[in-house]
Amino acid sequence: MWTMGDVTRLLRAQSLVGESWGGRGSTALERVERGLSIRLGQQLRGFTTGIGNLRVDPFNIVVAGDDEGRFSTVTETQCLWSENPPLRKAKFVKLMEHAGEIYLYNPDTERVAAYDAFRPVTGEETLTWESFDQFVEWVFEEARAIAKGQEFCP
Repeated sequence: MWTMGDVTRLLRAQSLVGESWGGRGSTALERVERGLSIRLGQQLRGFTTGIGNLRVDPFNIVVAGDDEGRFSTVTETQCLWSENPPLRKAKFVKLMEHAGEIYLYNPDTERVAAYDAFRPVTGEETLTWESFDQFVEWVFEEARAIAKGQEFCP
């Protein structure tokens, strides 16, 4: 499970710019789960209560959102679901959007997958991670590679 200490250590050790921001804790978790009518898996629940949201330049993982709940995975996912009903049926949750890709979390399997942001279709994933934790680790690795001027490929 991710903690603020883990994030701080990784940012410093890898000379990366970033921070945890916005809401976190049990209230934020309840707002996300109630807003989407789903129960998040253990890893994302821990991230939501302990971290909330994470910016590791140039990436921004948004789960709990701002303290007022105006911008969060709830608002982003509801917009996505309204535009793409099959993703609503699959209960995919939007975590991040970057460089033309959208990163979606499956609460049933706890897997994360990247899709073309303009055409997120199940079965056409561009990258996949077996767990939310692996996805966060990739974000750090990719941010480090970008900072060094090279792109990381899993």
